[in-house]
Order: sequence, then C-alpha cells, then structure tokens
Amino acid sequence: MGRDRFLGTHYQMIDFPILYNYIQFIMKYVYLLLFIVTSSTLHAQLQKGAVPVELHTAKAYQMSSLQKNNAQNRVVVTPRPGWADSYSVNGKCYCATTFDHGIGEYRVMTPAGMKSVREICNKIGRGPGKGRNPVYNTVQCGHEPGHEDAITINGQRVKDEKVCPGRVDQGSAGCQRKGPKWDLSVFNRNNSGPANDRIVTIQKANSRGFGIDGGPAGANGQNTYLWSHNKNNINQQWVEISRGNGYYSYKKRNTNFCLDGDRGGANGQNLYLWSCSASNQNQQWKKVSVGGGKVRLEKRNASGFSINGGNGGANGQNVNLWASSNSNGNQQWIIAPISTNARVQEASIAGQKGINPILFYPNPVKGILHIQGVSTDETITISDLSGKVMMNGTISASGTLNVENLEPGVYLLNTTEKIIRLVKE
Repeated sequence: MGRDRFLGTHYQMIDFPILYNYIQFIMKYVYLLLFIVTSSTLHAQLQKGAVPVELHTAKAYQMSSLQKNNAQNRVVVTPRPGWADSYSVNGKCYCATTFDHGIGEYRVMTPAGMKSVREICNKIGRGPGKGRNPVYNTVQCGHEPGHEDAITINGQRVKDEKVCPGRVDQGSAGCQRKGPKWDLSVFNRNNSGPANDRIVTIQKANSRGFGIDGGPAGANGQNTYLWSHNKNNINQQWVEISRGNGYYSYKKRNTNFCLDGDRGGANGQNLYLWSCSASNQNQQWKKVSVGGGKVRLEKRNASGFSINGGNGGANGQNVNLWASSNSNGNQQWIIAPISTNARVQEASIAGQKGINPILFYPNPVKGILHIQGVSTDETITISDLSGKVMMNGTISASGTLNVENLEPGVYLLNTTEKIIRLVKE
C-alpha cells in the first residue's frame, strides 16, 4: 500500500489507454468547432471579395486575385499564348480564331451593313500569320465586339472582355493592352465604283464661324457641340448618307458613329454620336429648305423637332433638339461639301488600275512617298485614325513627300478630293 500513498494522500492508478481515448474524443469536437468558425469567416470574406479565389472555366483561367471595385468584379489572370484569337501586323488586325463560344455568328455594323464576325474575318483574310507578332485573347485584337463569353464570379456573369481582352503573350500585364481594330474599309474596296456619299461640313448659318463638331475619335454617347468652323478639321467632316425619301444620316468621317437625336423629341434633348444603323430613325434627318441655301435638319421619327445650335456660337456650345421652326435662325445650317467632287473613296495601291487617278507608292512606305495626280502646290494632311493631324506638307516638284519622321502605323492621307490609307513601316 506504500506506493498508493504520497504525502498522506491516497491515489488510484491511472488507466492511460482510457485517458488517451477521452482526449481524442474531446479534440474531435474542438477541430469541428474550429472548422465551423473558420468556414463562416472565410465565407464572409469571400462575399466582400477580400480573399483570393481560384476559379476554372472552359478557357482554364488561372486567377491570381479577386477584388470588388465599384460593384464590378475585377479578375487578374495569367493568360496563355494558346488563347490567341487574333494578332496584329503593321497596324492591322487579323483573325486567328476557331469562332468558339458562338462568336462567329455575332453581327457587327460595317460600311456594307451588318456582317457576322465570320464574314468579317473572311473578308479581311488570314494575313501573313501570327509568327512573333502580338497576339490577343479576343477576335478583334483586344477590342471585344460584344459576344457573351463570360465566367461566373460570386453569382455574377463577367464578360471575357472584362477579364483579359488584350495581349496573351505578355502575362497578366498584357491583358489590357489592345491593338488596332479591324480595317472595315475592306467592304468598300471591291465595290463597282466609289461611294456616292459625299463629305460635308455642317455650318451654323447665323454664326458662320462655328460648325457641328463630333469630338476626337468616336464612341456611343459621345457629345456633339459647336467649334470654330474649319473644313480641314476631321472632327467636323461628316459623310452624308442617303437613307431614302429625302432623309440623310451624318456619319463622322473615319468612324462608324452617326449624329443621333435619341428617342422621340423634346426641347433641349441632347444630340450625340451612336453606332450607325440604316434602320435607326433617330439618326435620320430631312433637309428642309429655309431659303438662301440654308436648311433645317428635321428628325425623321419626331418631325416636330430639329437640330438646334443654341444662341450665337462658342467653342463647346451644346447641340440639341428644339421645336421645329423655319424662322428660328439657331436651326438653320449650311451643309457644304469639302470640295465640289469630294466623295468617300480610297485610292488603290500601285499596280491596281481603273479605281483612282491618284497613284502613290510604295505602300507600305518607310521614307519617301511618291504621289502622282496631285498638284505640287496642294497641301497634304496626314492624320491618325482618331483624326489627330500628324503632319502637313506639300508635294515637292519631283512628286514626293517625306514621311520618314512618322511613327510606324496606319494613317490617312488627305488631299482635296481623296482619302488614302497609308501604312508607315
């Protein structure tokens, strides 16, 4: 019994196997409790977009982070070069796609009307090949035309364009790097003759120092306004397109955006740019003569309203709709062609005959451009595709123009009567 006594206290021998099982039993419930608490915390953090999550889709996106910003989920991905659906060479975008996710049947407005992505890619051609050129995740070199390829994040559908539309050969840093858009002018080149649509300016009759200006480049909802009238300002040059029955649309030159009066009509209703559509009557205007070569531009589907330039004129002054009135000088406009024979057309490259009397070569060009059919005292303007003037010059006595200082890319060479697409190497 001596071993059962210690300092006058009686102890029973401890059964260690029973104690071990008891501790295991307790630890199971502790682990279960910790799991429940951790899962609840993680779920709450996920709802706030605070925890990186890996998601998988048909394209096997490798997500590296997820956060919520202005109620839109933004996903950073590490793209793979094999995702390439397009590539760019010398300022042109070419398709390299299998037309997955139904993108081949998505329809886009072109100078020849609505065309499917498949038709556009076939018209543009496959090009010289991807090689070592920049490659992009979407079919228009980073400029997603609008198909519904999307992934689900926190119950929301996020379009492919919001994930990684751009370059896939530069890791996640290239996702937002976009290339050139499709050259849709290919739908004009093989027509039997030049288009009949003329290029005009729209000048305010009672403030002739100002004309309607569409601003740089173009986008849906982009505001239009008055600006100091200048027929050489490409932002004030409009392609007048007949829609039949005396109605016309006015397409901002070198874009596919037209003057749009929005639905219906009301005093002060804004006039903006919107993607041109032959069936959109918000973009169709009747030229109502008010005498003296001036016209009122009356909205087709709201004849009680016409384009109004406001009182007087100032740079940035808004252009809107107002109740139609032949006596209201703010609704009177002078629509004048840039030149008597100005038409929308594009010169052919050297070697093609019978399309255009102006010849220019070489194209692409590195330094000296040779031009025939333009007088030596005529000013030549070269602009980028957004309308920004990059250089002005005159043809030399030898019929050449030095463009070696231009950065490589695609430009528009503007003469009095022609628009020439120029590629600088």
